[in-house]
Amino acid sequence: MSQKLHRRLVKSAGMFTLALFASLTLLSACGGGKGGTAVLPGTAAPSVPTQSGSVSANFAATATTPRFLLTGATGTTVYGSGASSVQVAGAMTTLGSYTLTGSPAVTQDISGDANYAMGRWVWGTVTNTATATVLDTMNGTKPYEAWHYIQFNTLAALPTAGVKICDTGTFTQPTFVAGATGVNSGTTTGSGATLSFSATGAAISVTLSTTAGGATNVATLSATNLLLNNLAFSGGVGWGLTGGQIGLSDGGGGAIRINGIYNTTLNNGATYIGVFSFKCI
Repeated sequence: MSQKLHRRLVKSAGMFTLALFASLTLLSACGGGKGGTAVLPGTAAPSVPTQSGSVSANFAATATTPRFLLTGATGTTVYGSGASSVQVAGAMTTLGSYTLTGSPAVTQDISGDANYAMGRWVWGTVTNTATATVLDTMNGTKPYEAWHYIQFNTLAALPTAGVKICDTGTFTQPTFVAGATGVNSGTTTGSGATLSFSATGAAISVTLSTTAGGATNVATLSATNLLLNNLAFSGGVGWGLTGGQIGLSDGGGGAIRINGIYNTTLNNGATYIGVFSFKCI
């Protein structure tokens, strides 16, 4: 199966959009793309999933600009301004110009507090309202379709020295995006997250362990000399690869969060995506 990948970085209206386009051959072989499968006469309609998760408090934007990461199984990843975000029952339904709509519109893996919001859109229509473009329609005909997000507040300043101790992380359930043996159920856990500072910037490292369908992969994402509110690439970004994007945000009360998105390829060749956040104090 061909695993060619084209990547482009577009700057538009103050938002950076990283679009990762798998080849038509890859999409055809892995069941990707937007075609889906029609429900045949006499068969049951797909079951609407149940919304899951909760937040301890709604996200509260600070004086610095809130931002978000959004990644979907169609191959689009966005790092943009979340100043116009909307949160309903703990779930973000608007992130900048990106929206989830529908009756119902369902989000799972909801988590967060006043300083971050995380979740996984699993049912409804994803639209880029800036271009009036429907990016995805999730209605159960493409069972592995999902869009993962995390919204956060940027840091007002970066420490120039010191070390913070990090927790074991919060994650969305990984979504299968490529590979003939993938399943739509898995878990990601974290360990060994480290965060330190020097005059040249921040040094970050996180370890993510993903398991699905009996296959596993342990991936480490890292960055050094990371400057204030920058986002770093680590490893390989794309289907069939392991890597992601990683950065820092304000965790409230002096805490700092390590946030990111990842793509991980398990030892059976299946690639999964998701988002993560570690709180470091």
